[in-house]
Amino acid sequence: MNYRMVAFGDSMTACAALAPTQRWTARLQRRLRGAFPGVQIEVINAGVGGNTSREGLARMARDVLAHRPDLTLVQFGGNDATTDAARVVEGAEFSRNLRTIRRRLQAAGSAAAWVSFPPVIDAWHAWSTPENAAARAKFLPAGGSDYFLHHYRRRARLWAQRQGDLYIDLYGGIRQAIERGGCARFIVPDGVHFTAAGSREAATIFYQALVPYLQQALGGKPA
Repeated sequence: MNYRMVAFGDSMTACAALAPTQRWTARLQRRLRGAFPGVQIEVINAGVGGNTSREGLARMARDVLAHRPDLTLVQFGGNDATTDAARVVEGAEFSRNLRTIRRRLQAAGSAAAWVSFPPVIDAWHAWSTPENAAARAKFLPAGGSDYFLHHYRRRARLWAQRQGDLYIDLYGGIRQAIERGGCARFIVPDGVHFTAAGSREAATIFYQALVPYLQQALGGKPA
């Protein structure tokens, strides 16, 4: 039996700075294959760094639907808040994009799982430096970029709840890990991207959310 997932998102999905075997998608695939030895589980990484949900939609047919996934893990929001006026995706459009993504997945026979954007360490991130005046003007009134992004995380969570879809709280899981082990263990100095340990922790968060889901979808208990 085969079961294919596509991880569809931005740089937090791509993890391009890490070796392919260290990316959470590869780690997740290994762990799920161990848990369900009778199923050939495949996790395809369709993350593109810097993508907004609008830009993700533009490549969805090629990068997601062409793989005919059984389940698609959708993670956007971090770049939708850009200060680039030509690229910014405001909240209402973000919600419309989630609806369109789900509609296209449903038409292609794929279930959807919605993933929250991970924490941003504001003190480390370039937005907070004096030369980034536009970013400071946008994010400071909200208490920082991380707080600003809650607007997108909340929309993704509510959307998943309304549809009865799986919601994976990557933000909450990584935030808890940071509280236990410190920022530097899980996040690189740019304040956003995963270290190898952060990617491993992300794989654990996905694994814990997906095992009960797959147990129902595949009709069998994990090994």
